[in-house]
Amino acid sequence: MIHQNPDEISVPNGTLPPHKVGTSFLDSHSGAFVYLKPSSHSDPMGLTGPWGRGVRPVPPESTLGEQQFDPENPSKVPADQVIVGRQPRTLSSIEWLGEQIKHGFASAVRTFRMMGIIFSIWWHGGSVESLKTAAEKARGGILVKAIQFACSSPAIAQDLFDDDHEAFTKALSHVTSSNKPMTRAELIHCLEEAGIDYDPAQLDNRKNLGTGSIGEVNEIILNGGGHLIVKTVSSSSETRVYSDLRVLRFMLGLINFFLPGTLNKGTKHAIFSFFESVKEEVNLITEANKTRQQDFAFKAIAQHHIFDIQEDELPDYAYKLPSRPDGWKIQLPDTDRVLLKLPVDFKVPAVSGDTVSPHALGMEKINGATLSENDQPELRAVAAQLFNINPEKIMDDHLAAFRFSLKRMAFAYWSYCYAQTGFFNADMHDGNVMVTVENSRLCIYFIDLGNAQRVSRNAVKATYIILGAIDKLREVSGVAARQQYADVVIKCLKELGEYESDKARWDKLKQEVLNLIPYDAYWDTKGDDTRKKVIELFNRAYNCDVKISKETAALFRAQILIGSQNELTGEAMKSMDEIVTSLVELLGNDNSSTETDSLMENLADQNALLLLIQQDPELREELRGLLETVSLSPEQLQDAQSELLSKVHLPTDEFRNEVHKLIAQWQIPPANPRFEFSDWWQQGLKNMPVYS
Repeated sequence: MIHQNPDEISVPNGTLPPHKVGTSFLDSHSGAFVYLKPSSHSDPMGLTGPWGRGVRPVPPESTLGEQQFDPENPSKVPADQVIVGRQPRTLSSIEWLGEQIKHGFASAVRTFRMMGIIFSIWWHGGSVESLKTAAEKARGGILVKAIQFACSSPAIAQDLFDDDHEAFTKALSHVTSSNKPMTRAELIHCLEEAGIDYDPAQLDNRKNLGTGSIGEVNEIILNGGGHLIVKTVSSSSETRVYSDLRVLRFMLGLINFFLPGTLNKGTKHAIFSFFESVKEEVNLITEANKTRQQDFAFKAIAQHHIFDIQEDELPDYAYKLPSRPDGWKIQLPDTDRVLLKLPVDFKVPAVSGDTVSPHALGMEKINGATLSENDQPELRAVAAQLFNINPEKIMDDHLAAFRFSLKRMAFAYWSYCYAQTGFFNADMHDGNVMVTVENSRLCIYFIDLGNAQRVSRNAVKATYIILGAIDKLREVSGVAARQQYADVVIKCLKELGEYESDKARWDKLKQEVLNLIPYDAYWDTKGDDTRKKVIELFNRAYNCDVKISKETAALFRAQILIGSQNELTGEAMKSMDEIVTSLVELLGNDNSSTETDSLMENLADQNALLLLIQQDPELREELRGLLETVSLSPEQLQDAQSELLSKVHLPTDEFRNEVHKLIAQWQIPPANPRFEFSDWWQQGLKNMPVYS
């Protein structure tokens, strides 16, 4: 019997004409943020339609909130809302032959180019610089992805780079490459295949928003003057990907033939699983459905249709499940005092079923910035809009703290989404997170979801248990205790693996567990190092006839990738504390750190309210004066903030009138006050920050 994860989405067999396509939907969902200073005890880590088919209509937006969630798969997209994509035009025999000849020639050219690049790597002894140069020369394809994949697995890196694998991993884990820009003719072909109503006269005025190793993203002007963000994968790029796959497979074959034993069976299985995952990214119908699936995961969280795994379902030694982040907090590093807490919405770009094909994906335009260091000017504009201050006051150090805290918040929500829905983007990095301000609210978008995956509820539990069990194996020295925790690891592997009951060699795998994870009296580190051990264990499991699913392996690699972007040395953390203090001073000076927890929370709510009217000093002072004489509960302050957030789009005079309505309402004494004015409240207001 083969044990494996069930399919997530089944695509209906029926098809409809391309013009009968429904619109997409998009909901906002409250998100949150963990504190800027990381805890040393908590762990922050938790669809393709048939090619060339017609598209299935999507129900009207008004009915999308009424669907029933699958308790075993909260992110599951109902069958009638799966995007099947537009049917490519059928080619005549002559056209088909011409395309085959053209792609065959392009494939041969690419193959020889890649062989030359790989020969150059060998000629220069496989040095770090030769690999970086090769990545630049590759101009797309999958060489860079292959390098990053190798760096995410210590076992694979050691097989390829021998004793220097740690130095190679550190130097190459963030190497990048840009694809060769597609031609105008290729772009037109992609747009027409997806049925995008672009304006031919304005096509040369398109705005390129980014070019990756496989595709590129452009802002296209439509007939009628509208704009649409379109991600495209040209046929040339597709040819480069498949040519690179053939070359890399050929090279692995040569290594296996001339240097047998260099790559073990587990490493080869992991590499071939990686090749299969790359193929999924080439088809943009896959990404469209996974984007919709991420939206359903956010919706499930918002409506509490989640796994809801309880702590008592896990043993005490298991890694702690992440809690749901609760807003974005700015706090003093030395006291952890919260000075400002802002609500956050987590979203995905809206994807419309009538602009999707294998080579093009039309989606909503997000007026924001990614968290990549390359988007610094755009991110400064987002910060200025959020804090309602002059962009020139935001220094580069402030921006670095802003970016780092947003990354932590996004990664924390990624972890919570995984833990409670089983859905996660396996390619989660700062370039795949966008931030913007919509109606004065901070919004974080997860983008580029072509490599997203999903695992079951039991698999989620197993991932937290196996990490804890491996840590215990390092901590305990007794034979009986080590045997006990090794049995736990084997039980988790049975849940996470695919195997035939009569062929899997569990006794041998248990011994591999004990050999791989010896007792270490001086070991005191948790997190990414343990995950790397898990990846290595997955490779060894293959030698025991147990295959770990690509989804599970992708999860741990994604967590390692996230961890590498969250790392800060002690010196860097101290520097970051100083920057945060400076950022707090920029938003408002605070000299008090002795008030009770209740006052601290009220102070954050008051500051969030005052932040909305920072550009109107006279009105801000009027509201501040009222807060010094009227006692308001945290609930009243939060309700007022929500009320004003819904009115920020109004003209200045109308918005002032709304604030005055609130002031007048607060000046009316309540008939049955729930609490009395107190000295501690008045003292706290005297120390409240003044924004400038």
